[in-house]
Amino acid sequence: MTGFGIATVDRVLNERGNVAPQTAEKVLAVARRLKLKRILPASHRRLLRIQVILARPELPLIGRMGREFAKLAERVDRSIVIQRKVLKSEAPVLVAEQIRATKCDAIVVYAQEHDVIHAAVDEMFHRGVPVVTMISDLPNSSRLAYFDKVTLRALVEGHRRREVFWLLKLGLDTRIGCGFDIGVDN
Repeated sequence: MTGFGIATVDRVLNERGNVAPQTAEKVLAVARRLKLKRILPASHRRLLRIQVILARPELPLIGRMGREFAKLAERVDRSIVIQRKVLKSEAPVLVAEQIRATKCDAIVVYAQEHDVIHAAVDEMFHRGVPVVTMISDLPNSSRLAYFDKVTLRALVEGHRRREVFWLLKLGLDTRIGCGFDIGVDN
């Protein structure tokens, strides 16, 4: 009836994303017209993809951060996707290449102060992709914010999509600084 495949209809009805907004609206319109006996999504929301870039997985702190982001990825609203990339080295050129290579809507990164990293962050800013730093800050870059674990968790946990969206997409000129307290195990 919709003219779309089963997988597409499934992605729309179960809010899994990766469907064009026009397609999702058509599928939802048919489902409403058929009076499908289930709670339908109010409307289509595209996925918000966040790339988390960490380096040196052998460090206990980075291991804890990786586990925390894995936990967050399981608990957030289905329309938010947290993708993790762990680099074996924190070499500035490698980190900068990874920043530039992202296809996500926003980046959370652990990176050191270096001109090549600043240039990559500035490039992402001009592409409209906000960058949030953690563990170490890049205050003289075009990064959106510096966050600690508590702040990141408060923003993303509990289906707080609206706050994440506004922070990452519309707050590009805002500069926020926070202390970092990940060193204490929970």
